[in-house]
Amino acid sequence: MSKPISITILNTIFKIISFFIPIKKRALFLGSPRNATLMENDQLVYDALTCDKKAIVKTIPHSIKDIIYISFYIMNSQVIVLDDNYRYLAYIPLKDQQKLVQLWHGPGAFKIVSLALPNHPIFEEYIHSQYDAYISTSPEISDHIEECFHVEPEVVKPLGYPLSDLLINNKKDLEDEFYQKFPQFKDKNVILYLPTYRRYEHMNLLDFDYQIDWEALNNYLVKTNSVFLVKRI
Repeated sequence: MSKPISITILNTIFKIISFFIPIKKRALFLGSPRNATLMENDQLVYDALTCDKKAIVKTIPHSIKDIIYISFYIMNSQVIVLDDNYRYLAYIPLKDQQKLVQLWHGPGAFKIVSLALPNHPIFEEYIHSQYDAYISTSPEISDHIEECFHVEPEVVKPLGYPLSDLLINNKKDLEDEFYQKFPQFKDKNVILYLPTYRRYEHMNLLDFDYQIDWEALNNYLVKTNSVFLVKRI
């Protein structure tokens, strides 16, 4: 598929502008424009870095001033870290000495996303094509990531997620806190299910098919002395 003329024009304009903007040795973290803060993984990496760094988190819509401000720092930063699709990266072509890292907000391979969806926005293709590294939780989901984001195998880096490290490293304290609140589960295997509840106009949440065989699940829970906890809306 050929590149839309609008994206081609913007790519050309930003390429000319960026030619005159020197790159600074800085790590730039761009929070999802849907959130008011950095996501947990990004925040943990940001806090751990001791180099020159900057975080930009601005919810949409962006003003003209915001657009100029964000675009400048994208063109001016050596390393850029994302946690979601960031439309600016479809329009601003990065220089060879710049690196773009995706630390996607959703770990694992629980659903199809992005370019694997049949009606994905066209601009997403040009964001993902600029990735130098996509951080994943394990090698077992590399194929899923390559399919969803159309990236080459060498781009996917199964380094694990900082938030997972935080949970694992504090496992004993978290377990003690949990069992203080729910002592009835202390001698049971605990399975935690955390579905993402999103409300869309065309979707009735109550009609959602979870694709779970509840009878088989219940038999498994009885057999293994387990409980199945579900996050509420």
